[in-house]
Amino acid sequence: MLPSRLRAALALTLTLPLLAACGNDDPTGALAAAEGGLLTGDIKASGSSAQEAAMTAWIAGYQSHQPGVLVQYDAIGSGGGRENLIAGATDLGGTDAFLDEEERQAVEASCGPGGALHVPVYISPIALPYNLPGVEGLQLRPATIAGIMDLRITSWDDPAIQEDTPGTALPATDITVVHRSDDSGTTENFLESLPAAAPEAWPHEVDKAWPVPAEAAPQNTGVIQVVESTEGAIGYADASVVTGSSVAVGVGGEFVTFSPEAAARVVD
Repeated sequence: MLPSRLRAALALTLTLPLLAACGNDDPTGALAAAEGGLLTGDIKASGSSAQEAAMTAWIAGYQSHQPGVLVQYDAIGSGGGRENLIAGATDLGGTDAFLDEEERQAVEASCGPGGALHVPVYISPIALPYNLPGVEGLQLRPATIAGIMDLRITSWDDPAIQEDTPGTALPATDITVVHRSDDSGTTENFLESLPAAAPEAWPHEVDKAWPVPAEAAPQNTGVIQVVESTEGAIGYADASVVTGSSVAVGVGGEFVTFSPEAAARVVD
């Protein structure tokens, strides 16, 4: 474990992920690393499952230069990552949303009076995976997505969906909405997007917990597993774990699927 004055929070959002870190009061160690000196020790981290692929790649790259440092990342979800950091159980906490004011105050107990610093590190979009055999190229406008997620649109042959995806034969299959069961930054970011894109269609407050009773699964991989095993299901997940069909979302006069280029435009 790192000394308490060196604890850090890796705070990553799905629009602009962040690195949140305490200040380093050990200039000797920092200088040795800067001059190419080899370090030893353990770094414990936990948090966002959306960041698992990125963290795995970063850890491998870091350890290729610092083989004497053991870095462990437990992808338990953003809420768990923040809780572990605040409790002083980890050195890094991965989260897809900023620490709120209460968390900022609480983290000072383990991080010191300076609290946690948030530094952007990468961008990762949210995708909407769905399971409709034989239906490719599903298009949905934000208001339609909001209606589905709020359980007001309950069948895939609903006129609103037909209007968004013209020329496609849609089945009269019940819609199963799948959401995160854990405290999730992915959920918070997705919930922020709904009232922003369709303010009249989404009446719920933004939170880290899903506001509508539906099918629940832990972490991004859990959501994907339920969607893939349930005909008629739709969910939301970090794009890095989505390998099957996903919704093209209406933006202005066109429908857009997630891509690295689309994600990069967030910071243009």
